[in-house]
Amino acid sequence: MRPVIRQLDDCVKQRHQIIQYAANFPEDDGIYCIKAFAKATEFPKKIEVGLACLFSLTEVVASMEQELKRTTHTDDDYARYIVTLGCDKDVSVKTGSVVEVKTHEASVSRFLWTLDPPVVRVAVDTHGTWWFGIQAMAAILNAGNYNLSDELKDKTQYSKAFATRVGALPHESKHTSVLKDIQTLHDHGFKVTWIKTSTINTSHPPKQAWASTTMTKVVP
Repeated sequence: MRPVIRQLDDCVKQRHQIIQYAANFPEDDGIYCIKAFAKATEFPKKIEVGLACLFSLTEVVASMEQELKRTTHTDDDYARYIVTLGCDKDVSVKTGSVVEVKTHEASVSRFLWTLDPPVVRVAVDTHGTWWFGIQAMAAILNAGNYNLSDELKDKTQYSKAFATRVGALPHESKHTSVLKDIQTLHDHGFKVTWIKTSTINTSHPPKQAWASTTMTKVVP
């Protein structure tokens, strides 16, 4: 059974259970939503996602437990992704180190499902509500160590797995970007272990995240 997480300090309290679950089920990456306040919306208009959010969440969680490893990074050695949800077209524009993304996806959890590697499936809105996959949280709690399917090394295999999961083939440069992010993760203390699996998170994306209030998973 997937660990129940209603607030961020539950992650620290269940550290070993979360790490063990992620290790036992590397293909599972259900998205959690930890609301900043009771009336926070599940579907904000704009969010930040990706590496920057992973590193920020690492600092937040590490501040709750002295034993946890912190990251060392600066804001200018990787791109920051600001995403606007519910748009008519999928468009991205890079200005300096900031990439503005417009997506047709209407929910945070469904957009996060398009990101790879799974460890970067982290988002935060302007109110401080967090979304994260269990693989990302397990990596934070496990000194940056995380597992990836060795299928991800091969562009053709990755494209097939991505299409099965998301319902469309990835952009031509997607695989290169994923490998680049894995290297950036390595540079910031996140170490990958390549494992044999039959799929790269190919379960269908949820319609919404596992909410911190009800913990009810809604499936397509």
